[in-house]
Amino acid sequence: MRAYHQINHDSNLITTYWDGNTADNELIDALKKYHHDIKAQAGLCSYNEIVDFSCVSKIDLSVKEILLLASIAVQSDIPTSKTKLALVVSSNMAFCFAKMYKKYRSTFKESNKELGVFRVSTDALGWVNKE
Repeated sequence: MRAYHQINHDSNLITTYWDGNTADNELIDALKKYHHDIKAQAGLCSYNEIVDFSCVSKIDLSVKEILLLASIAVQSDIPTSKTKLALVVSSNMAFCFAKMYKKYRSTFKESNKELGVFRVSTDALGWVNKE
């Protein structure tokens, strides 16, 4: 699995693209690296995000790992900064995983991010940019 990030400072947006096969440990390691390398940079913590999984060919996750990903992700939320996260997925299985992730992430009281799940990246971009 490969992930790469684009940071658009003009629109305060971080877009992450994933491709290939993904498994639980890879996603967890990549999320931790993303928080350390990107979200920890001054100013970027208030940016909206799009995570595009539309080119991922296979996702291997359990419910337990989705909950773990959600708990790790919440740790980067800033209480004073409400941001959006759009997940773009193409398969039915990935859509179900993304919806579970959205639900689990919202159960943490520290969660301060509005999540949306989309099948088309242009829909995700429109939602993220909508005030």
